[in-house]
Amino acid sequence: MSYVTATYQIYDPKGQLEKKAEGIALGLTVGSWTNLPSLEQEQLKAHKGYVERVEELPSDEKYGKKGLVTITYPSANFSADLPAVLTTTFGKLSLDGKVKLIDLDFSHDLKTYFPGPKYGIEGVREIVGVQNR
Repeated sequence: MSYVTATYQIYDPKGQLEKKAEGIALGLTVGSWTNLPSLEQEQLKAHKGYVERVEELPSDEKYGKKGLVTITYPSANFSADLPAVLTTTFGKLSLDGKVKLIDLDFSHDLKTYFPGPKYGIEGVREIVGVQNR
């Protein structure tokens, strides 16, 4: 299965990091999982995001409980281009000032669509004529 795994730093004033993480996973993929008939749940399973890990960090008095959460998104939800991946993993979350996208990890088969930089740092410096920065 192809997937992208995203790691976020989140805050939750109610102290329910797991619940907030599950809300993110569902909200960015299938929207809702409760009250769906079994058949619909089965059909949506290929699109549902899954919480892989929730790690509590020292809390912040201003924003509440703080944590790192890791969520896996199936590639059925996006095309193999970076804007689509970013929209799927962070789109509407960017409006929440208490969620920060920390890392993206691509499954091996998805990495083949993203071969890396064409020119590298030195090549870009040569193209733009800027050195020693």
